[in-house]
Amino acid sequence: MAIVLSSFALVAAAHALVGTETCAARRTPLVDSMLAASGLRPGAAWDLAFIHHAGWAAHRIPGTSCSSWPFPRTTTLAVLASSAREQLIMRTKPAEGDIVLFWSADEETFTEAAIVTCREAVRVANNRTSYRCRMVGVSETDAAGHASVREVSRWIHPAEGDRLVRWIRLEPGANRRRMLAAELEEDRAAFEQAGGPC
Repeated sequence: MAIVLSSFALVAAAHALVGTETCAARRTPLVDSMLAASGLRPGAAWDLAFIHHAGWAAHRIPGTSCSSWPFPRTTTLAVLASSAREQLIMRTKPAEGDIVLFWSADEETFTEAAIVTCREAVRVANNRTSYRCRMVGVSETDAAGHASVREVSRWIHPAEGDRLVRWIRLEPGANRRRMLAAELEEDRAAFEQAGGPC
């Protein structure tokens, strides 16, 4: 029996982990477990490992070691973005439970990820739309590598490359691909109308 995909369940699982802390010199067993399950070396950034841990736990099939979470735990940010594009679930407008991927123009890649818990504000400036959202993710707190899972408010700037993975749309269904294509086209049209590149 598979667990139905639920953005509510992901957000609840993420909230349950708020306050989890670690430091570069000495990781906690929970963070070590997240990194190991994701195939990452100790000391690696653990924002995506945290998201996979929350997603896997939120969709765990009771009495088994299986989960309905739709991504392999070893996915990297680049692989997740590529998969989201191929599966037509990459978005520019946030919704609760989306995985936000933050783009770095300097590194020309996605460098951070978090889970959107709610949208707080919309700002349009110079025909570019940005969204301030509450999100749960791993925040580095100092140069010594202390980090914790926190809920913060942060701006998402699609015109600067930030994107959202609408993973909830991976729920199987006969008309899923057609529905996703229509939804993606609607999202693309709204983004282009706001002056952003596609």
